[in-house]
Amino acid sequence: MLSVAEASLVVVVILLIAGVYWATKRVSFLRAGLSAWGAQVDPECDDPRKNPDACAPMLAGTIGLPPARTGTGYDLPMVTYASRISGRFIAYLGSGDATLLEVENMMVPVLSYAERDKSLAIASTWASLDGGLAVVAIRGTKTVEDFRLDIKYHEVSPSNQQLMLVRPASIRLGDEKVIQVHGGMYSAYVSARGSLFAALPTAITSSGVGELFITGHSMGSAISYYYALELAASYPNLKITVVAFAPPRAGDVAFAEDVSAAVTCFSIVNLADFVPSMPWSYMPNLAPPYTAIEYSHVKPVFVFNNQKADITACHGTLAYFEGVTSTATPVKIP
Repeated sequence: MLSVAEASLVVVVILLIAGVYWATKRVSFLRAGLSAWGAQVDPECDDPRKNPDACAPMLAGTIGLPPARTGTGYDLPMVTYASRISGRFIAYLGSGDATLLEVENMMVPVLSYAERDKSLAIASTWASLDGGLAVVAIRGTKTVEDFRLDIKYHEVSPSNQQLMLVRPASIRLGDEKVIQVHGGMYSAYVSARGSLFAALPTAITSSGVGELFITGHSMGSAISYYYALELAASYPNLKITVVAFAPPRAGDVAFAEDVSAAVTCFSIVNLADFVPSMPWSYMPNLAPPYTAIEYSHVKPVFVFNNQKADITACHGTLAYFEGVTSTATPVKIP
């Protein structure tokens, strides 16, 4: 018969074991969440050498200039091209295989880095041989610092930061309402802004004329929106297209409307991926006056459903490539 002290000790040990088990499960979940929230940790193609057969459709073969825009609706060739160039850049970051950055009829790419972390490139910019066209691929969350910015969902007005996003005169929607953007992801853009602009070909920055094709994944989609809106204001004659995969909500309704009006945009969402659902349309505000914080997707938004083995894979580049190249065309939502 156990004494009260011995019985108490047994209970404590059992509780400690249960606590360690619970904590282990929670840590595993948090790690999965960290990978999925904007992360480019795609177990299938982050390092394509580990699973070459699955990654081959997205990465194999050559890739060249982006296709010309066709029509005014969903553009399958353009979106497919974007998913391939995005997947190749992200696979390069995971594998170090520089051949993935080779693009026909384009110059050697220029890598951009954020001031806050220069250990890992945040974007790659390719320029056509004549310099009149540039293609930019922007990655999403890769580091703990990236994740820290992802969850800083408080909104800021860009005019209160070092950088002001100036609305092009042709798309003014009422200057009485200042646009609001995601504080953390906007900080990520500000940190990378100088390097992104420095990578643009001189032929575009000197003349203000040309074509720019930007694609981003996850947090990279938010950065793509901020980048495109500033470029539209700085170079009103520049033709800009943005294809955003797994985009989180990057700002309020006014911001989303400004982006949609300023550039040609495709926001692509996998319904099995939880990242595009964040931040919620209305987030709790823990500071006075405690009014809900509003967020909106940049439209048009096209959705498909590609259910994978886990939440990380549902968010990965291969899931999006498969989704946009399947026989079923992604559906445009209001």
